[in-house]
Amino acid sequence: MQWNELPYLTYADLFRQFALLMKSGISLNETMHILSSEDQDSESKAVLDKMASLMDDGKSFTDALEAVKCFPTHAVGLIRVAERVGRTEETLHSLADYYETQHRINKSVKNALIFPSTLILMMLAVIIVLISYVLPVFDDVYKSLGGSLTGFTGVLLSLGNFLNTAMPIIGIITGSIIVIGAIIAFIPSSTKAVKQIYRRICGDRGVNKKLNNARFAQALSMVLASGLPIEEGIELARRLFGDESHVKCRCDKCSALMNEGAGLVEALSEAEILSPSSAQMLAIGLRTGNADEVMQQITERMWNDAEESMEARVSKIETALILTASLIVGAILMAVMLPLINIMNTIG
Repeated sequence: MQWNELPYLTYADLFRQFALLMKSGISLNETMHILSSEDQDSESKAVLDKMASLMDDGKSFTDALEAVKCFPTHAVGLIRVAERVGRTEETLHSLADYYETQHRINKSVKNALIFPSTLILMMLAVIIVLISYVLPVFDDVYKSLGGSLTGFTGVLLSLGNFLNTAMPIIGIITGSIIVIGAIIAFIPSSTKAVKQIYRRICGDRGVNKKLNNARFAQALSMVLASGLPIEEGIELARRLFGDESHVKCRCDKCSALMNEGAGLVEALSEAEILSPSSAQMLAIGLRTGNADEVMQQITERMWNDAEESMEARVSKIETALILTASLIVGAILMAVMLPLINIMNTIG
């Protein structure tokens, strides 16, 4: 049986539970059976059952993780190397922190997109109602007073008549968009494909670049906390980005610089992964033997900076949408009211 990738929060919970039970001295085989018996989620329970069965047959923990094929490759690789150096528990905690952060960031992104999307729909609905239903009423009023709508207002009236005629088609198109959106939202493979297309189009700039750098920094933080060789850790961190070639180029540049003899701090700075202030903090951490703690602090700062940048961009979009909607609605009302005022003045 093959499973889809699990939600980020499920990964975080599983890795955290693995680490806690390991700390208590319970064997990993028994850990799988305990978690499986207590798990209420059918999919993760099935995964744990399969892992328990594999480990009962003699497979190691990492072999069982790899065999069920639902855990990310980079996570399995990181745990495998951590087992070799005796830092499995610390690595599991680091992975739990990583996936909790990913869940929080994804939730923030979704929440940030909901309001602008709703605002756009409301704005379009108001404009369509004004053009399609309100303007014809005023046109009847003008005709009863011996006038007519001309110029910009006449163009709007013609547009409203066209929209009324095309309303069945517009309804079909709108319904199709809603259905497609629902499919993308509720089918993981579709969501993943859309994300990949978005990343290719938007590239590695602005907020996306900050988010990518924060992801890489957190992976590097896990590497330092797990006691892995830096070069091996950078390769594991590189796997986080799948087919995002523009991000992998920066990771490859970092690896190439280190192979040429550059230090970690210099390589991360040259590859535009760390800012000068963060690089200075890491250099001090390396000198004092606290690199893993300093890297975790740098990671938290980078996530906060990325979230603030995302919120600032969303705020600008919201402001621009509100101003645009206000100007359009105001222009339509003025185009309707001014001729009416002129006619009333003429009659008066």
